[in-house]
Amino acid sequence: AVAGSVKITVKRDFLKAQTTGNHEVTVQFVDGSAKTTFAIDRSEPEPPTGDSTQMTLWIVLALLALLMAGTVMWQMSRRREED
Repeated sequence: AVAGSVKITVKRDFLKAQTTGNHEVTVQFVDGSAKTTFAIDRSEPEPPTGDSTQMTLWIVLALLALLMAGTVMWQMSRRREED
């Protein structure tokens, strides 16, 4: 940082709560103030998170596994009854 400069960190939750458009921030100091503006543009989609899992596929596979396990157990119980 440069001497005399000010670094302001804004929390993500605060930014998400703001409306689209230009916003003005003023910081008060003992010997004056500093004013700046920032813009929020929600026209761009949020960046990908890296999670590209297809949940529907995994749910279908889990249901198939349960169905197969149930079928095996049912057949085993039928065989025991026949003996």
